[in-house]
Amino acid sequence: MTWCVRGASSARCLVLAMAFAIACSDAGEPQMPTGPTPTAIPGGWQTYSDPVYAFSISYPSNYTILPDSTPPNPGVVKRVRFQDRQIATTPFADREPERFLVEVFGAQATGLEAWLRSAGRLPANASVSGFSWPGATEAVAVRQRIALSPNEFYYFATGRWVYALTPSADGVTMLGTFALSP
Repeated sequence: MTWCVRGASSARCLVLAMAFAIACSDAGEPQMPTGPTPTAIPGGWQTYSDPVYAFSISYPSNYTILPDSTPPNPGVVKRVRFQDRQIATTPFADREPERFLVEVFGAQATGLEAWLRSAGRLPANASVSGFSWPGATEAVAVRQRIALSPNEFYYFATGRWVYALTPSADGVTMLGTFALSP
């Protein structure tokens, strides 16, 4: 750092170095909320409900539910893929990432974070934060800052199921409409 070499006091260099370190660290960034917030269903949206797996979620009218033409990941008992209607009509719809993905797994015997590790869903560089959600016994947000979108994943556990939600694009509002049934 050339600004500390000539004529600068060591105290000034220390202060400048600390300011630089803080500016480059996460400490100077606004803190992300720990989890989503339940929201009211926007007007004109449709609702997908699954009584077997005890959840519902609302989605914009310009989205559609893709047929499940590819096998789900290991352990997944239910998968619902939401896609923009225009993209869904192209021959490459299955090659495009979903706008929103819901996966349901059988219940875990351990805590949610331990289950995520054992299922290979918790990368080493990810941050995990817990939050509360109506109907869930445990809920966590997993964020990967160095990954491209999707880089935020939300997991909800009940006594019977684990739900993995992967929003993409403008999925935050959709995420807020996710509801667990008793």
